[in-house]
Amino acid sequence: MELMWSLMNLLLSPIWYADSLVLYPPFPPGPQRDFLTGNTLNIPVKKPWLKYSDWAEKYGLRIAGQGNVVIINSVDAARDLLERRGQIYSDRTFSMMDDLCVTATSSSDIYLIYAPRGGGMPYNNSLRKHRRLYQQNFGPTVVHKFQPVQKRKIHDLVLNLVHTPEDFYKHVSTATGAIIMSTMYGHDIEQTNDPFIEVAEKASSMRGILLAPGKFPVSQLPFARYFPSWAPGCGFKQIAHLSREYTEEAQTRPFNFAMKQKMSGKATSLVADLVEQLLEDDPDYTEKLNVIRNMASTGYVAGAATTKSIILTFILAMTLNPNIQAKAQEEIDRVIGAERLPEFSDRENLPYVEAVYRETMRWYPPVPLGTPRRAMQTDCYNGYCIPQGTTIYPNIWAMSRDETQYEEPHQFRPERFLSSENSGINDILLFGFGRRICSGRYLADASVWMAIVSILATLRLEKAKDLEGNDIHVEGDYTDELICFPRQFRCSITPRGPDIFSSLRRLREHEYQCYCIECPAKSIC
Repeated sequence: MELMWSLMNLLLSPIWYADSLVLYPPFPPGPQRDFLTGNTLNIPVKKPWLKYSDWAEKYGLRIAGQGNVVIINSVDAARDLLERRGQIYSDRTFSMMDDLCVTATSSSDIYLIYAPRGGGMPYNNSLRKHRRLYQQNFGPTVVHKFQPVQKRKIHDLVLNLVHTPEDFYKHVSTATGAIIMSTMYGHDIEQTNDPFIEVAEKASSMRGILLAPGKFPVSQLPFARYFPSWAPGCGFKQIAHLSREYTEEAQTRPFNFAMKQKMSGKATSLVADLVEQLLEDDPDYTEKLNVIRNMASTGYVAGAATTKSIILTFILAMTLNPNIQAKAQEEIDRVIGAERLPEFSDRENLPYVEAVYRETMRWYPPVPLGTPRRAMQTDCYNGYCIPQGTTIYPNIWAMSRDETQYEEPHQFRPERFLSSENSGINDILLFGFGRRICSGRYLADASVWMAIVSILATLRLEKAKDLEGNDIHVEGDYTDELICFPRQFRCSITPRGPDIFSSLRRLREHEYQCYCIECPAKSIC
């Protein structure tokens, strides 16, 4: 199978390579291209962001070329290209694998984003409508209306971590999915194995595997889509078919639930409220309905996954760095005390916790290679030519490991965000750049911060012990997908005090009563 693809690459790569030489010199430098295979053999299959970071060091450049791909490895270059020249670099790249995964078998429009930050749609009026709807409902001036939901679900997370700490992966997944499900669809998740969460995770996981750069040969050999599924090397077609099914189910199933709940008068939701504002005789009714459906499903599939990755990274970091954990807990005890749990209003008074949050976001970004863009026209940058149609990857991993910005970047050091000398590194890079910056960043920011401060206030995270009382080693490795997660590891999660569990249960009962009777945010329940 691999031999067949290698031979095809060998035959076709000279055409692409010669085309790039004739039409668009000088391209940004990168690894030497072979006359016959071009850069095909240089394409990293596993964790490509690591290789691209190495190239940045080797060639001494902030952008590196590889065939018709340009890798941005510095924040300055990302801002120059993706923000200051956003009119050129706001389109998305669309590969054959995208087409196989996104095109629905039905007649409905499936515009699910294959990566976070709205990177999966072309830069057109449809995308602008999606982003406008996100801004209206999740912008900085309105996102606070979701705080009661976020607090309630994070407190549920802490309770679950106390009750069955060994299942912390599942509990984090449930909590992050529950926030999205409750805010978007009015579906209140309490059980760990919720069917809506399960289908969303299947869709997100499978698409992440399929659309990771360089994983499948059809990305370099588009005509392979026409081969039968049983042909050698064509197993991707069956996987893409399943991905399509999961994606469509993840989009339509919770949407239909929200509409039924609204019609029955049992509950309302953001989705139902937005649909209610539409006029059925509007000639654009169907398009606007699709925009609402797609906006909700994007946050459901992609937003929950990235938030889950960040919270798991925090748990990993605290397990490996007990001194940092203790310092953050000391600040919480001093500022808030033991009589109550943290509130969103405490955030500005907890600078070290804020630094822990920002370092968590930097230390291992959930989408290390960022969302790819496409050059909408030929452009020149620092003396190099970027041809129209070139795929642009913002290498968030390389930017977060830039030693000119971060001393000892591989170390988890929140103090780097406390120094006045480092005031210029406070941007959270994983949210992206320019016109494709994450539309749901304010909701994600609040959810992650509340999870971090609540876990620190109530729980102690340590390495697990073996039968002889020795620490069990934590590898700290991550998965290799579009969205990366810490691989399963063992840790000890215990309450910081004897009354934590009972206090949390009383608070949870009060929150649910308030949420259903008094809270002005109940319209999104």
